[in-house]
Amino acid sequence: MKRAVIDIGTNSIRLLVADMEKGKIKSGQKHVRMVRLGEMVDHSRIIGENAFERCMEALDEFVKIALDEGAHDIKALATSAVRDAGNRDEIISRIEAALPLEVDMLSGDEEAEMGYFGVLSSFDAKDVFMMVDIGGGSTEFVVGNKKEIIYKKSLDMGAVRMTEKFIKSDPVDTVESFELESHVRNIIKSELGDVPLFTKGIAVGIGGTITTLGAIKLKMENYDRERIHLASIGLGEIREMISVLGKAKLNSRRNITGLDSERADIIYAGSIILQEIMQFFGYKEIIVSDYDNLEGYLMTR
Repeated sequence: MKRAVIDIGTNSIRLLVADMEKGKIKSGQKHVRMVRLGEMVDHSRIIGENAFERCMEALDEFVKIALDEGAHDIKALATSAVRDAGNRDEIISRIEAALPLEVDMLSGDEEAEMGYFGVLSSFDAKDVFMMVDIGGGSTEFVVGNKKEIIYKKSLDMGAVRMTEKFIKSDPVDTVESFELESHVRNIIKSELGDVPLFTKGIAVGIGGTITTLGAIKLKMENYDRERIHLASIGLGEIREMISVLGKAKLNSRRNITGLDSERADIIYAGSIILQEIMQFFGYKEIIVSDYDNLEGYLMTR
């Protein structure tokens, strides 16, 4: 049986069409379009008409792809940008009126859970580990194992949100970089002090920032999810990439192998978020998972 789920995110719209057997994913194909739905939502608290139109174009395309591939059970989930928008009810109503979709708006905790269950669908977690999901508008944290979630939290700290808030210069100004790092570090210190003591296992990362850094490390001219999945990135490598990204002008960044040109403007802020998380928790490396909230949603809903 084929099922499909669409993630209406802050930066991208993503589609997963999966072959399901006895409640498990046997194989899946992903598609992504960068639409920047959350453009200026942090400032205006509404989703603008231009961003909505870009979103609808991607959703219309993805519904057709899902139907063509034989998936007649198509779900949609909405995350940070829709969650934060004052006109979210209108946006959801317009989507549901135009397309054969029922949009499920996830809370921050639900978004964290979906990502975690997605990781577990393809990752043999023998011990407790931390999942980190850096998105466009928010970052989710989950600590747990196969049997239970011990801790979960969602913070309004994403690659798009932090870029709009701090990055105005091209290339990145050193003062902007310092202010961004300080802001992210303060959020982490103040909001994650309640993480329970646990035997710190590995860190697993999902979302566009971490998969992009993995693609840059592996010098991927074309994204290969099988090659990305379960690759590792060291903190030292992340710092080196941050240095290169920070010194490069936007047009130069667009030519970096492995970096989607449409993500070039926000990858610096996303990388800073990842660096500060790893430093705070003392992780020297992080494992990349291409299995995320899309797989988690199909596994649990």
